Amino acid sequence: MSNTQLPPVTLAKDRVVLLALLFSLTFLACTKNPSQAKTEQVAPENAGTPQNTQSTATPIPTMTAKPTPSASPNANAVPSDDQIKPSITSIVKRLVTNNNYGWRTTTVSISNVEILRRGEFHPNEKFFLVQARVRGTKDEDCLNYCDSPRQRCEFEGTNDFKVYRDDYGDWKVDTARPPWENRIGQSCKPLTRASSK
Repeated sequence: MSNTQLPPVTLAKDRVVLLALLFSLTFLACTKNPSQAKTEQVAPENAGTPQNTQSTATPIPTMTAKPTPSASPNANAVPSDDQIKPSITSIVKRLVTNNNYGWRTTTVSISNVEILRRGEFHPNEKFFLVQARVRGTKDEDCLNYCDSPRQRCEFEGTNDFKVYRDDYGDWKVDTARPPWENRIGQSCKPLTRASSK
């Protein structure tokens, strides 16, 4: 096997050609815009298969409300009488107010609210049933032709009320079997100027 050597001129030409090729490749790489350079990048050997990030939708996070323990009453969370009575008083004042049939209610006073019975918790409707007796008085002014310009009425009635928690966890009361005003006993007496003082 003969040992042949290339003449020095051939080696010099090869070096010049290699340098020119290297220069032209560097020049082309620098003159491309960024989008072309990204598309022609070669993935490394240890990288997995490229994923198409444009076709996969970003999942929308779902918000779930945290349950409030006080917002759902149960057999252990029973309101006291003091928590129920103010709401019953407010409802009864609204129900006995009469602004029809020739009379206008001016004042309503509740003298007594008595809790008679308590029912079990209804899990489906989420309320307690409470039976209460309410006593009070109201003053009314005559709007039309009446024997007396003013009258005072005493009333007493028993009704069932629904006791439940609102969305904020506060106790609320509503009538369970309306209309309550048709189930009260009411007696009215004319008020004179002397008796109204």
